Amino acid sequence: MIYAIGDSHTRICEDHKGYKGMYHALVKNLLKAPTAHNLVKENSTNGMRERIFDFLKQTRKSRDILLFSFGELDCRIHFYRQHVLQGVSISRLIDNTICRYSQFIDEITEKGYTVYLLGIPPCGTQGNKFKCDYYPLPSQQAEIFKLFNDRMRQRFPDIYIDMYSPTADKDGFIKKEYQRDDIHLNEKAFPIVAKKMEEFKNNNAKITQNE
Repeated sequence: MIYAIGDSHTRICEDHKGYKGMYHALVKNLLKAPTAHNLVKENSTNGMRERIFDFLKQTRKSRDILLFSFGELDCRIHFYRQHVLQGVSISRLIDNTICRYSQFIDEITEKGYTVYLLGIPPCGTQGNKFKCDYYPLPSQQAEIFKLFNDRMRQRFPDIYIDMYSPTADKDGFIKKEYQRDDIHLNEKAFPIVAKKMEEFKNNNAKITQNE
């Protein structure tokens, strides 16, 4: 079984054979939406880290695959806000979050699990729904999404599913044919996931044969 674990973007994997989306079971009733940045933080406000580790006790590491989806909320809200509050460059904030995300992934893989990463979608058009004190302009937000995706591709070339590149328009926003709503990809984007996961599976089989 491939368990899609993380933010609401994991819902793209629901109702597909061999996949099980865990959004409703692990995330929907959280007080705050999960971010990539806080995955290494114990006892964070939403407790996402603890929920993940509790859930892993129900899985079979020899057979099950974990597909994590985090980072969209970091891009939509937190990078720009912390840039303004701390005076730190967005590039540096992105690198720091990816480093923390990597630490979390290392924790999971060291336990013997096979892990892949569901990439962020392109920028959406939701606007400042949560009334954040500092919120980027659409053009700034689109640049942040692109930069984060580029850095993730560079950092995790063997486990990252790039959802951004095939579904982004020329301005960095979700193409109309892939829009489920103002921030999510629709079912038309799922074949991108399935194709890449099949590539990962075949590559791992070749590696195993050569060992």
